Amino acid sequence: MLNSASEQSPSNDKSPLAQWLRRMLERGGIWVQFRIKGNHLHVLCESKPCLNRAIALNRLIPALYQTDINSFLPADHPPIYQVLLYGRTLGEERPAWSYRIHLDQLDRHLEQLKQYRANSRLALSTATRSTGTHTATIAPDAASVRTSDATGGAIVLSTRSQAKRGHPNAIARYLSERISTLGIAVRVSVKTLPFETTVPTPGLLNTVSVSRVSTRRLWIVCESLYSPDPVAIGEPMARQLRDLELDDFRDAVICIQVTGEAEPDWLLRVDLTPPVEMLRERARWGDVGAIARLLRHALSDRDIQLSTSTLRDATLHLSCCLNPRISTTEAPDQATVRAIIAPLLETLGPQGIQAATIYGQAIGEEAPAWIDWLNLPAAEHAALAEPTLTLAQQGDWDAIAFLLLCALNPDLDQQIATGGIRIQLLQREDLLHIMTDAPVCPDQQRVSSTIVKLLKRFHLPGILGIRIYGRRAGQKRPLWSYGVDWGSRNRLVPEPAPEFAATDVYVADLVAQSSDEILRSELTPADLRDAWKTFREKLGQKMQMALVRSQLFAPLPENQTLVSPAPEESALSRYTPSHYQGAKVALIWGTIGILLTFQGDRLLHHLKERQSVTQVVSPPVVAVPLPETSPDTTTPISPVLTDEDTFIEETPLAEAPANASALAAESPFPTFNSEQLDQKVALYHQLTLDSGPTDVLIVGSSRALRGVDPVVLKQELEKLGYTDVSVFNYGVNGATAQVIDLIVRRILTPDQLPRLIIWADGARAFNSSTLDVTYNGVVLSEGYRAIVQENPNLSAEETQLSETEMPGVAGTEGFGASLTASYQEIDGWLSDRLASMSAAHTDRDRLKAMVQQGLTAWLPEPSPIVPTGEDPNDPQSLANAGQGLIDVNGFLPLAVRFNPATYYQQYARVAGAYDSDYKDFQIEGKQAIALQNLLNYTRSHNVPVVFVNLPLTDDYLDPVRLQHEQEFRQYMLNVSLTQQGLIFRDLGEQWVDRYTYFSDPSHLNRYGAQAVSTRLAQDPMIPWLP
Repeated sequence: MLNSASEQSPSNDKSPLAQWLRRMLERGGIWVQFRIKGNHLHVLCESKPCLNRAIALNRLIPALYQTDINSFLPADHPPIYQVLLYGRTLGEERPAWSYRIHLDQLDRHLEQLKQYRANSRLALSTATRSTGTHTATIAPDAASVRTSDATGGAIVLSTRSQAKRGHPNAIARYLSERISTLGIAVRVSVKTLPFETTVPTPGLLNTVSVSRVSTRRLWIVCESLYSPDPVAIGEPMARQLRDLELDDFRDAVICIQVTGEAEPDWLLRVDLTPPVEMLRERARWGDVGAIARLLRHALSDRDIQLSTSTLRDATLHLSCCLNPRISTTEAPDQATVRAIIAPLLETLGPQGIQAATIYGQAIGEEAPAWIDWLNLPAAEHAALAEPTLTLAQQGDWDAIAFLLLCALNPDLDQQIATGGIRIQLLQREDLLHIMTDAPVCPDQQRVSSTIVKLLKRFHLPGILGIRIYGRRAGQKRPLWSYGVDWGSRNRLVPEPAPEFAATDVYVADLVAQSSDEILRSELTPADLRDAWKTFREKLGQKMQMALVRSQLFAPLPENQTLVSPAPEESALSRYTPSHYQGAKVALIWGTIGILLTFQGDRLLHHLKERQSVTQVVSPPVVAVPLPETSPDTTTPISPVLTDEDTFIEETPLAEAPANASALAAESPFPTFNSEQLDQKVALYHQLTLDSGPTDVLIVGSSRALRGVDPVVLKQELEKLGYTDVSVFNYGVNGATAQVIDLIVRRILTPDQLPRLIIWADGARAFNSSTLDVTYNGVVLSEGYRAIVQENPNLSAEETQLSETEMPGVAGTEGFGASLTASYQEIDGWLSDRLASMSAAHTDRDRLKAMVQQGLTAWLPEPSPIVPTGEDPNDPQSLANAGQGLIDVNGFLPLAVRFNPATYYQQYARVAGAYDSDYKDFQIEGKQAIALQNLLNYTRSHNVPVVFVNLPLTDDYLDPVRLQHEQEFRQYMLNVSLTQQGLIFRDLGEQWVDRYTYFSDPSHLNRYGAQAVSTRLAQDPMIPWLP
């Protein structure tokens, strides 16, 4: 901000404003300094003796009237609304006088200046005849000072009256009266909001009145050199704005902008609903206090007062009297009182109040002069007859919201002055979510205890718990949350908190968590490292000595100290050649090993024969069939919250996730040199055997593996009417376009193809200039060779990929593969020959199982290991223990959330320019060819492909990566427009700043996967199954 927070002197400031001020005021030894603070210009005139105030005003006010000083400021500078002029004796600390000039009321200041001249004609004439030095004895008299104060008060009232009419400049000047002292400048503009007919969200209840149709909003920009505390200025500014009672505005948004920064620091929304409308809304629900305020306001125009108002047995009792200024012995006119009260109560139609009794009496009299009776709408309409409390106990959400609003805003004056605490209710299955906000974030303890105490009285059916949140009005994310469960809820892990992530929420994660026990706190980490290093060295030396003494190993030349000759050894033995001694030892121990092997084989053969005899005489065992189980069984899940509902969704969990590694180990298929691909092949094979090919197949790299939840997608599709849709996640770590093409066209048989393919990935899978390690490993695997044998028509470019595209690396891998194959042939031949000589080889599996069972019987059963301080039955512990397992639907649910504050303490930050996945980024090449082959194949089998560009964080999308991602999006868009059977959906920058949806900068976690699955199910461009 120009000239802010620093005083300006004639010697060092050349700004137009400084030059103008010097020209107007610096005369006869007067030294001028100025400072802009907020929207106020502070000007200090120093001289010896002190400059007379009348003389200073006589110079400055006419000049201000003729010149717009805001023209001396830059175009983007906040305007100046007031000039504060000070006079001080040179060398003193405090000013001798001060005067405030309102730039919008300069004509009044000129009138005041004329009065100064009339009252101080002699003083001004003396000052004019002086030679340039003004004496300190010339000062305005007391009458002129009183006139100044009175005129200043009138100017302030004039500014407020203009602000109440909705003039933006007047509102800005009115607000700057207070906050400019804090160095905050104000600018106000009016924005017209488009009028939209919104469809109410199911289950969402807002306490804001919907009767207002105003589409105007006040946009208030507060600019300062620092970020002010919201608590310090939030509520005072809200009071000022609501005190204006602006009828033509829906609300006001206060934007705090730090000078020099591009984005606002924080926002505050102020509800500008007029006090009368707020009172009418509460009066409609039968609030006696609000009804009394409305009646007092209506009666005051006729000098009638409402002395008491009480509610008894659905009847409202009102006592009225005349204003004491009118009469203290007479009662008000009955017809007049009835004519005022009856129409108002008829219009309000208060809930649960069926009649009103009106008493007219004189002041001080106990007996009323007259009594009148009114029937209210509740006596005729059954919907209005029930009291609000009864409706709330019956589960009426509007009544519950009103009672909560009254409980949180017991002071009606405070609610009218600031807008009070607003609430929103949102029911999802067995949970009730309650959001509270106010100009200052509501107190957690008071709000939570009030809401819980009130809701316990209602015993709401189907509600097993509540979640309460608090935030400052205008924020999207809560500052605190509180939860209470009133019953047992079937969840393996607690629901994720609503997604209102803020940057400062991660600061707490930087604080080290205290452990459950303290072990040797006097030891430093350096001491522990030294002790561990010493232990490893001693253990290594002992193991080396044991191996050398066994005569099977010999020490290296540099470790000859491990063996020292015994005193009785001869000199000749010490000079025996080492290779001769080693050969002798190897021959001896080799012979012993062979003998032990044949002897063990004979013993095992006899053991097998005795076991066979035992089995012959054993009684027959009746096989009991195992109970049938379905690997697809999942826990029923509840509907989730969408982004439009402001709360994050709940993630469904499998009740008993299968161990994919165990299924892969039992798989009849050879390995593909990828553990995860082996798992997916086994899982999908089992799925097709049980229920046939899946309807929707999700393919892609680890981003798809973690980023699309089949269970959520299936449930969301069921909500839309697609019943019995099966979904499987075939995501594999490191899968490129070539790997996906291989899976769909080669690994899956035609009868295993799905009806729809969702390919979820991004640009990294299409970089043709990098080495495709995953694909090359699969091509060199036993599983791929089996596919080649079963498909002799496999194209030559696939079987010889390594030689054609990566000659250097592929040649080395091909040579290694041939050596491996030769070794395996020799090993197989030797195994067959030795097996023919062994008596127990044919039953080696059964013998191995017998040995394992015998050893297991002697070993104690292992006890479950539970981390200190954790309950083994705790749902969170169960979730953490199993979060790394792939479930039966192929999905990898990760609950960890990306936290930039702690993530880069464990992992290095890699810029896009050095990321190997984007090195020499080029789509045209082998990956583009794979995409074309895949589309040709799926098109021939009538299987549509939907490519989904999964979200990334803004922390990951630096300029280099962002450029490549944009290039990829343009490429996929062009392909989708020219190729039939491909639909491209872009979610790449959907949630760039919602870090709680990610497990790391580029991978989604289970909450992000749930959001993506919900978004895909609701996408009308995807051809879901009929």
